[in-house]
Amino acid sequence: METFGLGPGVSLLASLVTGLVVVFAVFWFFHSAPPHVITITSGPPGSGFNLIALKYQAILKQKGVTLRILPSAGSQENLQRLETPASGVDIGFVQGGATNGPNSNQIVSLGSLAFQPIMIFYRGAAPLQLLSQLKGKRLVIGPPGSGDRALALTLLALNGISNNAAATFVDLDAAAAAKALAEGSVDAIFLMGDSASSEVMRELLHSPSIHLFDVTQADGYVRRITYLSKLELPKGSMDFGNDIPDHDVSLIGPTVELLARSDLHPALSDLLLETAQQVHGAAGLLRRQGQFPAPLEHDFPLSADALRYYKSGKGFFYRYLPFWLASLINRTLVAFVPMVLVLVPGLRLIPALYRWRIQMLIFHRYRSLLALERELETPDAQTHPEKLLARLDQIESAVNKMKVPAYFADQFYGLRGHISFVRDRILQGAVKKRLLGLDFGKFFATFPPSAVPMTGRRAEKHTFMGSANDLRKGMAINYNGDITVVLDTQHRTPGNLRAFVQATLRSIKSGKTSDVRFSSTEKIDVVPMMTRKMDFSYKDGDDFVFSDPETFETTTLAAELVGDAKNYLVENGSVTVTFVQDKAVTIELPSSVALTVKDAPEGIRGDSSNNVQKPIILETGITVQAPLFIKTGEKIKVDTRTGKYMERA
Repeated sequence: METFGLGPGVSLLASLVTGLVVVFAVFWFFHSAPPHVITITSGPPGSGFNLIALKYQAILKQKGVTLRILPSAGSQENLQRLETPASGVDIGFVQGGATNGPNSNQIVSLGSLAFQPIMIFYRGAAPLQLLSQLKGKRLVIGPPGSGDRALALTLLALNGISNNAAATFVDLDAAAAAKALAEGSVDAIFLMGDSASSEVMRELLHSPSIHLFDVTQADGYVRRITYLSKLELPKGSMDFGNDIPDHDVSLIGPTVELLARSDLHPALSDLLLETAQQVHGAAGLLRRQGQFPAPLEHDFPLSADALRYYKSGKGFFYRYLPFWLASLINRTLVAFVPMVLVLVPGLRLIPALYRWRIQMLIFHRYRSLLALERELETPDAQTHPEKLLARLDQIESAVNKMKVPAYFADQFYGLRGHISFVRDRILQGAVKKRLLGLDFGKFFATFPPSAVPMTGRRAEKHTFMGSANDLRKGMAINYNGDITVVLDTQHRTPGNLRAFVQATLRSIKSGKTSDVRFSSTEKIDVVPMMTRKMDFSYKDGDDFVFSDPETFETTTLAAELVGDAKNYLVENGSVTVTFVQDKAVTIELPSSVALTVKDAPEGIRGDSSNNVQKPIILETGITVQAPLFIKTGEKIKVDTRTGKYMERA
């Protein structure tokens, strides 16, 4: 079975390639679907991180995504889980500064979500001014694995306080630490939202014996620790009725980042950032409206998907359609549109390459046939035609062994017809030159074997047979006893029908045109043609007289044969005259001629636009449009194909 001119092997290869591309597209379509379940590592139950995770969970559930929440000790444990693929964690909250640098290139940031101030509570009648005043005190700096412990150690170290040297560090969780401070068993505690709940902090603020440390050196800490920001807790903002705090309190703290594994699905990245905007976008005690989430980069680089989201927002489909429907359409476009863009040109290229290969095989045999035909004019060919016949038999044998699809049947049988044509010439002794002074080898190298436009001084008044497949524009043929010139040809193969040639012919005798259909293998009577360079001499009534510049022989053409070319004929102007059986049938003008302006009206004064033109009359009587600056008596060049002004001559 053959398809579009392809053999079975090529058809099978095309089918396999198509199948592989389709399978890959389907696999990618399902493989690239975003997961329905993701896991977040948050903080201790009741902590600020845990409460935020619960808000995320409720919003994502409405989008059809299940968020699993894993409690943790805080930022450092969250970071450890993200660095360990076996933990199954996809995203997590981590405060800035939880690490001194990125520990894994598999973690990216989706942006900062909020400020996370460190709250330092202490006992005592006299207010503390400096952290160095905590030397020798019993301090709770947060449970191991929490972000407040890491930041507390950094701040105390800057003030010369370290464990077992200048202070005693006690490991307690937030609730136990608040109780110990209230009972007086510890002197100060460091709390942050990643490990402490807002209720614990609120109780401490309302306790009369416990004070919130005012970081008077906040500007200095921010300069030394670059991931920290200076924050302001306004007077009375926690409880206006009780005026808590009773003065503006300066705080410091990092931002909280939403970190993710680098292989997080892009659609989920957009969905999480949209959720973050709903949770953190509103104004709060320590943030402005729309301040978060923000593309602030600290220890981990922002993901490419997050950067795209911050710049242009959600994709088109995700803006107007439900999440899963938008994901389905997006994956369909990504998977199958490229497949079509690859397959369609590819499938069109395979037949083209196959046809090119078959045509090269046919052209190779044509070259051998042309080379043999060139030798018909040699003396050896005239005395020993059997040598040429033997070589022709070899060519014919090779052609008969060719395996050609039915799509190329017209070319294949055309080649076999031309072999028969050459054989007839050899057998009939048609090896003498058809035109005197003609180099037959160059002639056949330029035109098809049967299409013979002849150039020379004279031509014999006889014709020879060719194939309709060789019809070309400009040839002359004897059709039903009338010498005609081929004006146009179209080679057609309609479906499974036989190929044919549609030709437009013009009778040399009557000048009438007609449309004729030939079978592609139909024999035609080719009439030799001759062209000569001649000069226009003069007009004799309605006729035009041309002369050969070498022999001074004259030829007369009637006005209907000259046609519109008369508008460009000037004395001694060179043209090409075509002869059929010694009769001039048509002339061909050069592409441009120089003509004198006979009458050119003056242009409108002041109008210098290059696009403005005026009608002028030339010496032949023809009127053309020319620029305003052209004057009577000047010579200009005119395009004989379009009849338009070109330039000054």
